[in-house]
Amino acid sequence: EEFLAAAESGSSKALSALRRTAEYLSLGISNLALTFNPEQIVLAGALMRVWPLLDKELQAAFFLPHHHVLLKPLKVPIDTLYLRGAVEKALSSVLSGSEQTFSKKKE
Repeated sequence: EEFLAAAESGSSKALSALRRTAEYLSLGISNLALTFNPEQIVLAGALMRVWPLLDKELQAAFFLPHHHVLLKPLKVPIDTLYLRGAVEKALSSVLSGSEQTFSKKKE
């Protein structure tokens, strides 16, 4: 929280750390883009609070500027995303099981 507040207030130390973070994040995003060739990459977590600053740094550091990957920030708490994923997985299992049961009854 202190780091994010410092970055928002323009602290040179925090902005320097954010730049360095963006460099490493950019390498990871580039690896994902090269490996999977997605249309978009969704980013979430505490750093999304300073997305305008992070986005600027990512654009400057992005390893492959010719890659046309949309970076989509989500300002949803990470725990919520985990919960959504778990619910989706559970529903998928239940619904696919129901479909199988239903089709077996029809036979």
